[in-house]
Amino acid sequence: MIDYWKGVHPDSGKVWSNDKDIIIAPFWTEDFCNELVDIAKFYDYKFTSHQQKNVDGSPLGYDGLYFSQISQFMFEDYTEHYTRDLLPIINKEWPLTRIGGWQSPFILKYSLQGKPNLAPHHDLSEVSLNIKLNNDYEGADLTFPRQDFNGKNTPVGHVTFWPSTVTHYHVVPNIKSGVKYSVTGWTWPSGAHEFHGLKNFK
Repeated sequence: MIDYWKGVHPDSGKVWSNDKDIIIAPFWTEDFCNELVDIAKFYDYKFTSHQQKNVDGSPLGYDGLYFSQISQFMFEDYTEHYTRDLLPIINKEWPLTRIGGWQSPFILKYSLQGKPNLAPHHDLSEVSLNIKLNNDYEGADLTFPRQDFNGKNTPVGHVTFWPSTVTHYHVVPNIKSGVKYSVTGWTWPSGAHEFHGLKNFK
């Protein structure tokens, strides 16, 4: 069983940078990110592949692997971690923001054989986040065209988070080689088709 709290970066919640309302901060250790990649590989059949179809022609599997599917306890630890380390940053940088709860974060996989990219879009979320889990790939860098931001050099385990609507549309261009794993997290309520969430009662 994965030990969430051993995976928290020692500088989580202590330091961050803000460039055009895109915040980057340490969040998880590289070892913890490696564990999440191993879990993603174990459940590889859960990810949507263009080559795999159900009988009715719909994609087989999911676009992402939810923490709440892996372990509800891990999801709850994530929300506690978010509350402790990210909410104070959000309250300082965007003081009128109110987080109503959390959609379960989910692991995304980008590959030449499966999902190669993500089209330009906004998220239906108060604040969105992305955490890079590996760096042994080329392409598929989280990009914000309006802010002239490219996440290529963001360290593994560092969280990138931003206000999700109107100003911060983003895109993930085609992967060129290797396989990219990352975690996406939304606040609740979100535009997810399935509800894997926890309400913020604090």
